[in-house]
Amino acid sequence: MTLDSKKIIENYVNWLKDNLKFKDISSNLVKIQTPFVDSHNDYIVIYIKKKDEEYMLTDDGRTLFDLQSTGVSLTENRVKQLKEFVSAQGVSYDEKTEQIFVKTEWEALPQKKNDLIQTIINVGDMFLTAQANIKSLFYEEVALYFQNKNIAYSPNIYLEGGGGVKHKIDFIVGRVHKSPQLIRAINSPSKTIFEVELFKYIDITKHNTQYEKAEKIIFINDTEKEVKREYLDLIKSHGITPVLWSERETTGVFSEAVA
Repeated sequence: MTLDSKKIIENYVNWLKDNLKFKDISSNLVKIQTPFVDSHNDYIVIYIKKKDEEYMLTDDGRTLFDLQSTGVSLTENRVKQLKEFVSAQGVSYDEKTEQIFVKTEWEALPQKKNDLIQTIINVGDMFLTAQANIKSLFYEEVALYFQNKNIAYSPNIYLEGGGGVKHKIDFIVGRVHKSPQLIRAINSPSKTIFEVELFKYIDITKHNTQYEKAEKIIFINDTEKEVKREYLDLIKSHGITPVLWSERETTGVFSEAVA
C-alpha cells in the first residue's frame, strides 16, 4: 500500500477529534483532556477560562509540578531557559503560579490551543535528562553545531499548514538549487512527540506549496538513552530523515547546505 499524505492527515485529525475529551467545570471553565501523554504516561490536560471576551488557556501549573516530582530542579538558569522557550512559542510562563498559559480572543482559540499543547509537550522534552548539571538545551547544541559547520540557518520559524494552523520549525536550512531542509530538534524521544512531529511535517508539506518538496529532518538526542528502532522506522516511513546526535558527523545530510 502506497503512502497517501492526505489520508494520513485525515486519519490523524479524526483520531484527534475522537480522543479529545471536553468537560464543563463551570459556565466559564472547560477542561480538555488530550490524547497526548506526559513523562508519567498521563494524558496532558489543559483548561480554558473565559473572562469577558478574553480566553485564557493554561496547564494550571501541572507541567512543572510533574517535572519537579521526577527530580527536575528549577534552577535560575532553567527558569530563564523556560521563559525564553515558551516566549518563542507565543506562550507565557507565570513564575509565581508555575502555569504555562496563553491569552487569546475567540477567533484565535484553535491556534492557541495547538500552540499551548505543543509547548507543554516540548517543555517536558527540554528538561527530561539525566544530567543534573546540563548546561544548554539540545536546541542550542544543534544551533551551535550549525554555526561550527558554517551552515546558514533561520531559527524558530512558523509555517502554515491546513486550516491556517501554524507549526513551529526549529531551523530552516537553505540548499543550492534544491528545496530547503526543515529541521526539528528532539531531546527526549517519545511516541507522543514523534506523532506530533509527523503530523506537523505532513500538514506543512501538504498544504504549504513553498515547502511541499522540502527535506524533512528530525535531530534526535540519543546521548541519554537509546532510541527505539520502531520510532526510527516510523519516521522514515513518512519520508522524514532521522539524525541521531551520536551520528551527526556521518550522515552527510547537510553536504549541500548554503554556507
